[in-house]
Amino acid sequence: MIELFEIVIPALLAVLMVSAVHVPLGIEVLRRGIIFIDLAIAQIAGLGLLITTQIFHLEGMVARSMGALLFALAASLFFSWIEKRYRAVQEAVIGVSFVLAASVSILVLANLPHGGDELKHLLSGQVLFVTYSQVLTNFPLLVGILAVWFWRPASRSGVAFYILFSLAITVAVQLVGVYVVFSTLILPALVVLGSSRPHLLGWSVSFVGVSFGVGCATWFDLPAGPVIVVALAVVALVSRGLILLNRYPRSHGGHS
Repeated sequence: MIELFEIVIPALLAVLMVSAVHVPLGIEVLRRGIIFIDLAIAQIAGLGLLITTQIFHLEGMVARSMGALLFALAASLFFSWIEKRYRAVQEAVIGVSFVLAASVSILVLANLPHGGDELKHLLSGQVLFVTYSQVLTNFPLLVGILAVWFWRPASRSGVAFYILFSLAITVAVQLVGVYVVFSTLILPALVVLGSSRPHLLGWSVSFVGVSFGVGCATWFDLPAGPVIVVALAVVALVSRGLILLNRYPRSHGGHS
């Protein structure tokens, strides 16, 4: 019972918060065709986190968050500029940026005694170590991002989109890691392609998938990040399959 209240519930709240914000952002990313921007900005935010803690030796949640945010914002503004000037090569630039950020992260950690562990935590996260304090601290920001997204449609275009995106990614990377960030953005968005209610369906798929993942990780004592990714992928695949099966009889009957 203690494990439930001290470990499972804050972890579940964290991934549900992240998922709630990532569904609409992921749908927009997929619509724009810049699928790997989330992976790139997540990795760049992670690099900012590593540089802040490992090179400048600044600890504490505020310092870590500011380091990650500065790097994420810089990357977002750069990608926004690329979109305006060199749209044809934007996806290629995003991919190269991800590879560079990942490579520099490895170099930063190369000579550290626990560098391998730090890199693993950055990528797969430490979801089961999230605290209530972290959840409460980040909750207002994530709610604010959702509020701006739905109540100010202008925020979904131009540089405002990139700023909102970088804020969301900065929070998410620290809570759940790069892998879960990417999967919660893209997998639900893939399921809802062509849906008349994409957000409602996307939230349903994401919430079920990440909840299932946290439960499995706790029950089987496995790393939470990778388990969440696999669980969400399974739920997304089943959901998309059911949607296609539901559409097929009607389309088939229309041709007969």
